Amino acid sequence: MVKPKEYIIDGKGKKMAVILSLAEYKKLLEYIEDLKDALDLDQAERTAIGFRNYDDIRAELITEGKL
Repeated sequence: MVKPKEYIIDGKGKKMAVILSLAEYKKLLEYIEDLKDALDLDQAERTAIGFRNYDDIRAELITEGKL
């Protein structure tokens, strides 16, 4: 069930802000972060000039003593 949202209004009755529960606010922040991650991934895929095989990268890191 969705609760009615509460608003802060000015002297003329114009809605100026919305009041969210802390849980709703955290969910909103998570959603925004997920959206940003998806947009970053999309940008990386569009601008990538090539991809390397995981096994090749892992072997290189082992050779360099980084893994």
